Amino acid sequence: MPSDATPDDIAQAARRHVVDGLKATHLRVKQACRRFQQLDAGTGAVERQALVVHVLDELTVHAALEQELLYPALREAAGAHARLVEAAERNLVELHALINPLRTLKPEGEQHAARFVALCQRALAHMKWEEARLFPGLESLAVDWARLEGGMDQRREELVVAEAPVVAPT
Repeated sequence: MPSDATPDDIAQAARRHVVDGLKATHLRVKQACRRFQQLDAGTGAVERQALVVHVLDELTVHAALEQELLYPALREAAGAHARLVEAAERNLVELHALINPLRTLKPEGEQHAARFVALCQRALAHMKWEEARLFPGLESLAVDWARLEGGMDQRREELVVAEAPVVAPT
């Protein structure tokens, strides 16, 4: 950011960074869900399971960032937009209800695949809703975007490390 940047410039750049980070997750999840459905259950089983784990990890981090940081900041500033934040929070509760059982189900079998497809459909609907309804209204909210950006970046790093698989040394 140039040294002559105004506080509004800094806030706009931070808001863009926050939203772009969330949209990047949306794109990765969309691509993984599409790829899962393209693969044959038999010959693509290993790749399908890797995609499931990837999507579960992406959604877990994404949901935590929204629940812990984004939604509380928006709720505080939302005023008339508070209903949008409440709807977004309800959507996350529904996603968690689909994510948690998938972490414990054995990957073999149709029930696992069917639950994953249902999760993808719900996640894609949530993401589409966020991009069409929630994100466009963020510009007008009086949020400390620079602080939120820093908090989300730091928390994302913590969560990604926590979600990373442990690899045994060889």
